[in-house]
Amino acid sequence: MGVFGGVMAGLGIIYVFASEAAHERQVEYPSRRLLGLNGPKWGIIVLIAGFLELVPPALTAFIPIGLGPVQLLTYPLVLTFVASSCLISIYLCIRRPGITLLMILVLWPLALVTETYVLFALDFMAARLGLVYRFGREPVFNVTLALLPLLYLVCALMVEAVVYWQRRHGREKDGDLRGAWLLGVVMAVPAVVIPPVIAHALAPVLWLPPDVMKVLEPGWLDMLVSLPLAMLLGVITASLGTVLGDIWNWNER
Repeated sequence: MGVFGGVMAGLGIIYVFASEAAHERQVEYPSRRLLGLNGPKWGIIVLIAGFLELVPPALTAFIPIGLGPVQLLTYPLVLTFVASSCLISIYLCIRRPGITLLMILVLWPLALVTETYVLFALDFMAARLGLVYRFGREPVFNVTLALLPLLYLVCALMVEAVVYWQRRHGREKDGDLRGAWLLGVVMAVPAVVIPPVIAHALAPVLWLPPDVMKVLEPGWLDMLVSLPLAMLLGVITASLGTVLGDIWNWNER
C-alpha cells in the first residue's frame, strides 16, 4: 500500500516538473543547465531513479504462487513493470540518446548509499531504544539487492540500442520510440533471469537471507512458466510508459 501510494504521488510530481518545464519557456532568463538538462528534467531523472531504487528491497514480499508441481513467480512481474514503464517513459520525456544510462548512473550510487545507510540507522536506533533483533541475527549488507540495478542497466542498454538503430536508419520521428511494446516483451527476459543468476552466483560465497533465497532462487521450470505472463505485462506497461512520456513531452512543448 505504501509503495502504491508513493507511485501515485510520484505521478503527480512528474506532472509538476512538466508544468515547470512549460513555464520555463515563457520566462526571460531560463534556468541554468547541467549536461544540457534543466532543473525539471533533472528532477524527473532523480524521481524515477529513486522509485526504481525502492523496488529491489520490496521483492522479498512477492513470494511464488504454487500451481501444483510448479510455481508462478511474482517478482518478475514487479521488475518488468518498473523496468519497462520507467525506462521507456524517461526516454520519451527527454528524448535524448543516453538519457536512460544517465539515470542508471544516478540510480546505482543511490542504491548503494541506501543499503549502507539503512544498516547504520537500524543499529543506531536498536541501541538507542534498547531493542534486540529477532532470531539473534543482526542485519548485514545485502549484496543481492545492491547488484539488482544490473537488471535496469541491461534494460537501459536495450532502449539505447533501439534508439541508436532508429536514428541510424532514419526511422525516428520527433524522438518517438517505435515498437516500445516489443521492448516491454524483451525486458521480461532479464527480469526473470537476472535475479536468480545473481542469487545463485552469490550463494556459494556469501550468506543470503532466507527470504531472498526463497524468492530469488527459483527453478528453471518455474521461470519458464512465469515468463509468458511477464512478457504480457511488459507489453501493457511499456504502452503505459509510452503514454506517460508522450504526455510529459507534449506538456513541455
